[in-house]
Order: sequence, then structure tokens, then C-alpha cells
Amino acid sequence: MTDAWLASNRLRLNPEKTQFIWLGGRIQLQKIDTCSLHLRFPLVQFSSAVRDLGITLDPTLSFTDQVHSVSRSCFYHLRQLRSIRSSLSPHAITTLTHALICTRVDFGNAVYIGLSSCNAQKLQSVLNAAARLIGGIPKFGHISAFIRDSLHWLPIQQRVQFKTISLMRNCLTGVAPSYLRSACVLVSSLPARASLRSSSHGLLIVPLMRSATAQSRSFAYAGPSAWNSLPHALRLELLALSPSQFRRRLKTCLFAGSSAVAGRERTDLSGAL
Repeated sequence: MTDAWLASNRLRLNPEKTQFIWLGGRIQLQKIDTCSLHLRFPLVQFSSAVRDLGITLDPTLSFTDQVHSVSRSCFYHLRQLRSIRSSLSPHAITTLTHALICTRVDFGNAVYIGLSSCNAQKLQSVLNAAARLIGGIPKFGHISAFIRDSLHWLPIQQRVQFKTISLMRNCLTGVAPSYLRSACVLVSSLPARASLRSSSHGLLIVPLMRSATAQSRSFAYAGPSAWNSLPHALRLELLALSPSQFRRRLKTCLFAGSSAVAGRERTDLSGAL
């Protein structure tokens, strides 16, 4: 069937370069009979991880392999930069770190929605190591204040939220692809909900999801949820700004939110002690 579709579109399938991966939950994946599949499709390579558009996909979409790949690549470049750190100016080492480390951490980070805390911490450790290299801070020295006050880097979770809300802004202004814009439906656009209070606040419809772990990580759910979480006045302000002003304003908002969360965590920790 696939060969016929490709032939009708003047394409050709190369079995030697074709990989196949099953995506699903752990219970569903255990039901797959891989032996019979190998007999049925002897020329197709069944893989436990595939790379598509620079992102490594695993069967459960946990992105553990992707995080390992990014961490391994970043720490390799950090070791190379550390060996020439004394020969570079502060501006040069900052520029190289942004080009070689931050770009890798941020590439495709919209897929990190709902990333496990373990994998998020691995990516955060990459940013912490990069910040220590720039600031010349010892391995076990405090780094949070330097990242926030000097480098102005958002934590990993807020970086993902920044990318998600930026995509939402593109959808609402009509510059995003149609398959993303279709996930952004205003509450006020539905006649049955036009009289609700949420319709006057510019909220988006958040679809109901049966699974709290898989489907809730989709852009159709996470995107509107992230946009609705912003204050009403801020949503209106962000849409009226230019793209560059939008990014600065949103980053300031996320910085304030991450600082508040960090303050609550410190308070809870001191109370427990």
C-alpha cells in the first residue's frame, strides 16, 4: 500500500534507508509481536529510536534518548571550550557558549512539553555547566543567582513555556501554519459559549483529554492551556506588541513566575527544616 502511494506521487521507497517505529504506551507496546512483523516485512528495519528533523523519537515519546543526545553533545563542546577558556575574552566565551550550547538545548524544545523532571534536570545541568564556564564559577558553587541576574537565562521548564506561548502568539496573529492555527479556537467564536465570562477574556478552548500523561502533552492541549494561564491584561498586551517586544515582555513575565516559584520552594524547605 505504501509502495503504491509513493509510486502514484512519483516517489520511491528505499527499504535500506527506511526505519519503522511503534509509538504508544508501555502496555500497548508489549502487545506487539515483533517476530511476525520481521517475517512479514523482512526489508524494513524496526527501531527503538529514530531521528526525524533532528529530534530523536522513542516509542513512548519520553524523549529520554533525545535528552541524552543533547547532553552528550553539549558536554563534549563544554570540555573543548574549557580547554581554551584562558585564551578567550569574556565576550568570546559567552558568544561561543550561546552558539554551541544554548542553541542545542533550545532546538525543537517545543516537544519537551510535559518532560519528566528527571530529563528536565539533565538539560538544566547542561545550562548550569555552561553558566559556570562563562562566569568562572567552581563546580559546586551556587549558580542560580548568576544565571538569573547576569545571564538572564530562563530555567528549562520556562524555556519550553516561552516557546509554546510564542507559537500560540503566531497562531493568534495568523502567521503560523494552518495545522497549528486549527488548535487555537477562541471561546467567543462558539455561539453556545458567547455569553460566558471567559468569552470576554480572550480565552481559548482547551479540549478534553482522556489521558493525563500522553494526550495532555499535545500542542492542541498544552498550547491553549499555557496561553490561558497568562493574566488577561497581559494576553491583550502581548498581542499588541511587535515580535521582539513580545519576546522581551514574555521573558520578563516568566522570570517573575520562576522567581516566585523558587521563593516558595525555599520557604517550604526552611519550614521543613
